Amino acid sequence: MKVIIKKARIRDAKDCLECIKQSLLWDAYYKDNQSIDLIKEAIKRKEIYIALNSNNTCIGFMGVIEKGCFGNFPYLAILSVHKKYRSKGIGKQLLEKFEKIGLKKADRVFVLCSDFNTQAQKFYKNNEYEECGLIKNLYKNGIAEHLFVKYQL
Repeated sequence: MKVIIKKARIRDAKDCLECIKQSLLWDAYYKDNQSIDLIKEAIKRKEIYIALNSNNTCIGFMGVIEKGCFGNFPYLAILSVHKKYRSKGIGKQLLEKFEKIGLKKADRVFVLCSDFNTQAQKFYKNNEYEECGLIKNLYKNGIAEHLFVKYQL
């Protein structure tokens, strides 16, 4: 399924939140009333991109922090696809857009992936990301984050 990817606007925040619901990320990190505010703040910083289908409906989104990893390298802060649209290539298109943005600015890009999210870990490995570290209790006690890197070829 081909999508259009563009920067989000404040009015897209609720749609982004809907993409996270019914996901492992929602269960671990986002089940509170402050989640919408976090998304809105990231939109204001111009860090959120949305994926729109042919009906102009938001079916996925990602957060890109251009100097988010070690203050130098692009960092994919979140990637989420609405449950109805998973396994249709939407995540891959978002990831490719992240790489296009990030690898213009640096020779590598980074992403963190929670230890419980084994499907996402496989996704990044299948897209040529190398695991380069594990950070215990980074965002939440009891959850480790796998650090992945992809180098420009």
